Amino acid sequence: MGQSKSIIRNITGYVQPRDLVALMGPSGSGKTTLLDVLAGRRPEEEISGRVFVNGVDRAPPEGH
Repeated sequence: MGQSKSIIRNITGYVQPRDLVALMGPSGSGKTTLLDVLAGRRPEEEISGRVFVNGVDRAPPEGH
C-alpha cells in the first residue's frame, strides 16, 4: 500500500438537536472522510484517536 496521509485531525464539534449543518470545503479537504468515520464506514485500522457519537465511544467492542 501507499503512504498514509492525515486528512483530518484535531477536530471537535457539537450540534444541537434540530439544527441543520452544512459541511463545506474544497475537494480533498476530508468532508467525505469525516462523514465516513462518523457513520462507521472506515476500517478501524485507518482511524487513530477516539470518535464519539452522541457521547458514546465509537470504538468496536473488544475482540471485534
